Formats: sequence, structure tokens, C-alpha cells
Amino acid sequence: MLIFKFRPFNFLLIAFGFYQLLVVNGDPLINVNALVPCFRTVCYHEIGCITPFISAMIILLPPLIMCPDSPSEVNVTYHVMTPKVKKSQFGTLKDLKPQTNLAFYAHGCFASYADKLTLAVGLALFHKYKQVVMVDWTRGANPRQFGKISIPLINIFLCAANSEVVGRLTANAMNYAIKEKRIDPSQIFFGGHSAGSHATAFAGQYLKERYGFTMGETVALDSSTAPFALSNKIMPGKGDALVVTRVLSTFNFPIPVLSDLRAIAFQLGYPFPTADTDIFLNVPYYFQDQLICNGFPMCSHFFATLALVGSLRNCLFEAQPCISNPLAPATTSFTGIRSSVFGRRGAICLRTPLNPLKGCECCSTKSRLNYDNDNKTSACPGHDPEFAKYYR
Repeated sequence: MLIFKFRPFNFLLIAFGFYQLLVVNGDPLINVNALVPCFRTVCYHEIGCITPFISAMIILLPPLIMCPDSPSEVNVTYHVMTPKVKKSQFGTLKDLKPQTNLAFYAHGCFASYADKLTLAVGLALFHKYKQVVMVDWTRGANPRQFGKISIPLINIFLCAANSEVVGRLTANAMNYAIKEKRIDPSQIFFGGHSAGSHATAFAGQYLKERYGFTMGETVALDSSTAPFALSNKIMPGKGDALVVTRVLSTFNFPIPVLSDLRAIAFQLGYPFPTADTDIFLNVPYYFQDQLICNGFPMCSHFFATLALVGSLRNCLFEAQPCISNPLAPATTSFTGIRSSVFGRRGAICLRTPLNPLKGCECCSTKSRLNYDNDNKTSACPGHDPEFAKYYR
């Protein structure tokens, strides 16, 4: 009869060999957070303790419970932009100028701060803000499962969990700007797209809980139903900042399985009002595809960013009731995106041009120069002159 004798030294050699398989050149061969359910709270010095992400929406693939990657793995970096498009050079938080307004912007999953559309938002923010910081979390937004390999369908679940790390780290950056650069927290803006929009909520919560500050405004672009709905994590909503705006360009009702299937096609937008202003773009096309997209994957999901860029460049969009009242007289009004400018409007539906970057009267070069550089107040052609006051 064969008898196995346990020898501690041999066990240590086996354990060391297994560790070498898991870690190669400092990179994990297997990212345990992406593949193994996590049932414990994880704590880090710079962001405190984070509970596991638990979602009832994710049922097509395990795990249902996961922990985010560490701050070092998510690897958030802050790039202070310059408004020069062709010679854009990036600085660090130390390069921030004191006592001015300040905007942060965070991309979503599968993206990076250097993507053209992400940079377009950053450059558009210079129309309204003196300083713009791009929140780069490329590694956390494209988390690795095997070595340096990232599998998108698994990636998106861990990316969602990582958005909480991004939000808390960005709150730390805001605290630095407030205390070291003497920037008024009410003059801080944080916008984000997709998972980046959820980072705005985590940042607002952490900034208040740890530092006692409330930022001025957040804008959440096409914030996601899956996996955030029916989860233990917060959605972007009232209280994240002094004013909170959500902009939805896709539709995803929170029903397990059906929601997951629509999410695969990047129909992600959470349809219920949660913010001071919830903007639904181009109903009824919002329920399927924005007209410009014609079924192109991910296009409708990114359409919300085009609307924000257009609004920052002084475009006004036609507002219409989300539920029509045949007894009420027909009225036409125009508005923009940010609640800090146009007020808290509840749930509203906006009709935009086919392409908000090219089809809006207010995006003409002449109008843009008048509003932003010369401080003139001439109104957009065909629009109410009253709105010129918003661009003084």
C-alpha cells in the first residue's frame, strides 16, 4: 500500500512553483479578481475599504460577486490638458493653477484618455472651464484576465467594479486641488461616460464622506443598467454634487437576461430618473438606435458624448415633453445639458440634430467666438435671445 508522507519543505517548493505560474515578470498569469467570486471587503490606504460588487443583473457569466482591482492595478493617472489641439501637452496635478474653475472627465470601459472622442470632450470643456483634467484609467477599464490578455465579455464586469476605485482616487485628486490649489469645490465639474459616469457618483460620495466637500456639478453620460442596477452599488443621482445631470442615449430596462443581451449590443442606459435633470435624447429612436448610427455597434452608446460636446460649444437642443399631453398647447423651447447653467429640469426629452457636432446652428465658428472669446451676447440664429445670457 502506497503511503504519502507530508514533508513541509516539499510543500513549500510546490507552493513556490505555483506562485511562479501565477506571476510572470510582475504580471499575474491569472487575474483572480476577474475569475473567482470575492466575498471579502478589501482595504487600501489611499481609498479606504470597498465591499464586493454584488449584482443580480449579471447571470450569463460568473462571478456574480467580485472585488475591484487594487489602485496600483487600476493605475489612475491625471493628465492636465492644454487647449491647443495640435500641440496638446499634458501636465500633472502639480501644474494646476490656483483659484480657478476645474473640470475632470473620465472615459468608460474599453476606452482610454487618448481616444479621439474622449479628447474631443476634454477640448470642448475648455469653452467653459479654465483647466481640464483627463482621468486616465486605461488599465482598469481594460482589466487583464490572463497575463496581459483582456477578454471583453469578462472585462466589462471587472471594469464596472473598478469604477469605484477610479471615483475614490479622483476624489483624492479633487481634495488636493481644493486644499493645495485653493480651488472652490463648487467650481469643480466631473463628467464621465459609461462606467466613467458611475465613477462620478463614487467620487461625489467619497469626497463628502472622507473630506467633507461637495463638488459643484457632475454629468453622467449614458450611465449603465447592467451591472449597476439591482446591485449593492449606487447609481449617479441627486446628492453626488450640488447639481447632477444624466444624459441617456440608449435604453436598457433592468430585467435579468434581457438586460444582459441588450448590454452585449451596448444598449446600456438606465431608464429611470435619478438626478436633478435626466435627459433622454431623441425619443423614440433612443429605444433602439440613434439615427446617425444605423445599427453600428457602440455608436448610440457614445452619442451622449456628442450631445455634451455640442452643448459645451453653445448648441441648444429642442426640448419636448417625454409624455405628450394632447390637451396642452404645443410649445417649443431650447435648452442645453448642464444643470448648473440651465437649472434642475427633472426628466426631459431633447431632440438633437442628426450629428450634434455639425448640425447645430449654434456651433458656427462665429457664434462660438462671440460667446467664448469676446464675451458678446448675440443669440444663436433662430433661438430665443434670452438664452444668450447663459454664455456671457
